[in-house]
Amino acid sequence: MAEVCLSTVLLEKNRWGSKVCCVCPSAWVPRVRQAGFDGYELWENHVLCQPGELDAILATGFPVPIFNTYVNFKDSPPEHYQAVADCVRRLGCRAVKYNFAASGNIEQSRVALLDFAALLPDTCELLCECHANTILEDQPTAAAFLATLPERFGVILHAIDTPETVASLFDLFGGRVRHLHLQTMQPLQAECFEACLALIRKRGFAGGISLEFTRTSQYPLEEDLEQAFAAATQDLAIIRKYLG
Repeated sequence: MAEVCLSTVLLEKNRWGSKVCCVCPSAWVPRVRQAGFDGYELWENHVLCQPGELDAILATGFPVPIFNTYVNFKDSPPEHYQAVADCVRRLGCRAVKYNFAASGNIEQSRVALLDFAALLPDTCELLCECHANTILEDQPTAAAFLATLPERFGVILHAIDTPETVASLFDLFGGRVRHLHLQTMQPLQAECFEACLALIRKRGFAGGISLEFTRTSQYPLEEDLEQAFAAATQDLAIIRKYLG
């Protein structure tokens, strides 16, 4: 069965605005667990900016396989890297999701990334989202960069597009694909979501999955959290249908 996590940014109205947290993921654990999610992809602000929340999550025993950080390997202060590393160790995360800054020297970013990796457990993977508006937004550039790094460095694919595009990304990154972000944000349709899931199954992908956003997520300040969570559980059911 695929490991499917709920990204805590999906529950957070302020993820793109003030970034002042209005949700404590620990309080949602009973419902998230009952819904059938295997763990959290935890947004760093939910623990770095909410005193006591890390301990509260640990007390639930709910897994946190992925830690979502916004250190940028350009001008983030050293204490930010260390705080993330401390959280990762305490939570027992198997991977950290990261991105580079929107500008900067890629070789200097590489050095900062390797220095950060040295703070983490040896078994912890570092997974680049290779997001738009970062120095690795060009996919071939990102693939070439990752190919120069040790095996613990991989990529997270946004695997909801046309099936042809998703297939080309699997071909480009090969074994560096370790985790998928899935979402049903408009204007994507349910048919596209299911077609991509069928392709992922055909490819034999065995890594983890996070449900990052859902169809209520484009306008987070206007969304109803109950509707967002209901949509997420519906999407989880579709993921389970195709990927177990």
